Amino acid sequence: MSGPGRKYPSGSLKRKKKQEVNEEKEALSGSIFKYYKRNTSTSRNPDELAIVLVNDQTNANRKDDDHTPTEDDVDINMDDINVSDHEPIFNSSPIESTSIDEEPVITVDIYDPINWGSLDNKARDILVEKGPKREEENTTYPLDGNLRHFAYSHYSRKMSNGEVRDRR
Repeated sequence: MSGPGRKYPSGSLKRKKKQEVNEEKEALSGSIFKYYKRNTSTSRNPDELAIVLVNDQTNANRKDDDHTPTEDDVDINMDDINVSDHEPIFNSSPIESTSIDEEPVITVDIYDPINWGSLDNKARDILVEKGPKREEENTTYPLDGNLRHFAYSHYSRKMSNGEVRDRR
């Protein structure tokens, strides 16, 4: 500070402080992700998930064995696990192919905020249309430090003309 009457920092002090704050932010960026488990499976096809789970189970069973696998240990029916009983889609009639183009099945919980980064546009549209997930009316919410809590009555509002409107 340049003088006794000056009540605000100079430009160089402001730049220095801003640079320190930015360096601190940069050092802390991404540190919250160490507290969350990242979902490595990006596949939304249930058949693919089933195949992965079967392969993981067989690998886990093999890890339990203490000996090294030999040709005698190989299961001959191992190939039957990955075989699909479905017919190819390209041989189906045009009527059946129109049913395939319907809305895709979403296996991810779209209401969970941790999954919002990996949602596609259709899932986002569904989330916006349906609105947030609401708790049941008889749910009791915990008190915070100021002895306040959320109440179910906040989901609706009474208008000045007596009409009760849903807050969505």
